Amino acid sequence: MKIEINEKKKINLYDDSIQIFLSLISNKKKVAFFTANHEEAIKLKNKIKLFDPFVEILVFPDLDCSFFSNVSPTKPILLERIKTLFKLITSKKKRIIFIGPINSLITKTIKKKNLNFFDIFDNSKNTYLKLSNFLKQNNYEFVDTVRSKGECCVRGQIIDIFSPLENKPARILYNFEEVETVNFFDIYSQNNCGTINNYLISPTSEIIFNTDSIKNFRETFRKFKIKDKDDFYKSISNQNIIPGSEQFYPILYNEYDSIIDYLDYFDFFFKEDSIIDFEDKHSKVIKDLPSYEKEVSKESNFFEDKNIIRNQIKKKKYIYLLKNQ
Repeated sequence: MKIEINEKKKINLYDDSIQIFLSLISNKKKVAFFTANHEEAIKLKNKIKLFDPFVEILVFPDLDCSFFSNVSPTKPILLERIKTLFKLITSKKKRIIFIGPINSLITKTIKKKNLNFFDIFDNSKNTYLKLSNFLKQNNYEFVDTVRSKGECCVRGQIIDIFSPLENKPARILYNFEEVETVNFFDIYSQNNCGTINNYLISPTSEIIFNTDSIKNFRETFRKFKIKDKDDFYKSISNQNIIPGSEQFYPILYNEYDSIIDYLDYFDFFFKEDSIIDFEDKHSKVIKDLPSYEKEVSKESNFFEDKNIIRNQIKKKKYIYLLKNQ
């Protein structure tokens, strides 16, 4: 495959040449680098942080499960992905390094326009009822004691919540519908530990089961006569989201966005063999799908088209192919 590029650089990003890489991108505000896998992405992030602890690094892992397999992506993966998606569209930092495995180009994600967040300090929106509904509609786990991201607890006029976007959980005390106080609290002692000036609440993942997505799921499920999944069909139809329901992500929405759609104004960096690696992995993913899934992949735009990826990459301002020595 031929790709228009501005320049080639030979550099090994996993040894002492990290400084060279940072020097190379020092005049670029936003950089996207695609690695061979998620482990490589984490390793690169940690290396860069040693040399530049203040740069914002966003990692976008690929989904760690097969679709239509009765298995859901793991919670840490979903939380990391939704945090990165929101940071890409809301971060005010001028310098951002995005790192994602090449597999993250194979499947798409939720459209940017469908990503909603809840601002605790927006008085026009933050009422007890509105927040309670947001938590239910965006797949928060209701627990007795909040200790992890994606969890919430409702006790009378108090709502405890741990947003995927934040480093600490928040405790909101309402006076009927209006907010009275908002504090951080400790996940171990459960005691308040400081007031809050701003706090954003996002969905727990990009896989959101709401009225529209469930309707689309039901229609597509019936259209392709998906077999041996009737228990999931009945549960999801009744808004009872049981473990494994996320396997239907490819038929949950009418439209999806590529991760590239989130990377406006980013300069792209690839290893020299990444494009070949992408095409090989893309072909394998489609080949391994059962027969009805192949039909789904043709109609759903969830699985990325290789030609579209080529064209999207060509439109980027810079493309550097980096090769390990």
